[in-house]
Amino acid sequence: LRRRYSPVLLAANLGMVLCAGGDYFLQYIRRSPGKFTCGILLFSLGHVCNLVALFLLAPFRPSALAVLAGLLALALKGIGRLDTSENEPWLTIYIGLVAMTAAQSLSAAIAAPGAPGSLLLGLGGLLFFLSDIVLGIWNYQKNHILVANLNWLLYFSGQFLLCAGYIAAA
Repeated sequence: LRRRYSPVLLAANLGMVLCAGGDYFLQYIRRSPGKFTCGILLFSLGHVCNLVALFLLAPFRPSALAVLAGLLALALKGIGRLDTSENEPWLTIYIGLVAMTAAQSLSAAIAAPGAPGSLLLGLGGLLFFLSDIVLGIWNYQKNHILVANLNWLLYFSGQFLLCAGYIAAA
């Protein structure tokens, strides 16, 4: 932001700060459903900021609907088998927002592959979404350190690529 102000970078920066707050509350994922829900809400607000930044960069494309439908089907199929009642309805709302972020970023990358930052944004949005799928597997199905490590690898790579994409595109 100090280098050059833009509404895209302002929205993206605010989104990253909100997600950092969500990261803090993520440590309570198994210890306190209420605190974990606070993290879900902060991540949700972070994705609202991501969506604002993405919509400022590129208009909504019909292809995003197809991508969104596929991502939601993938996420909801997995969640349908999990007991997430302690964090509902917030977890379902969050899944919709992270899927929308991934869909819009992938749609922009597919529709305009040569646009500055589009590939970075597409990969970043996809990796962020996949990190949440892996986090759900780790939290609700397979509590193994390798699954947790894969989550962190996907999450931080996704965040980095989103940041790099916003900077390149803005």
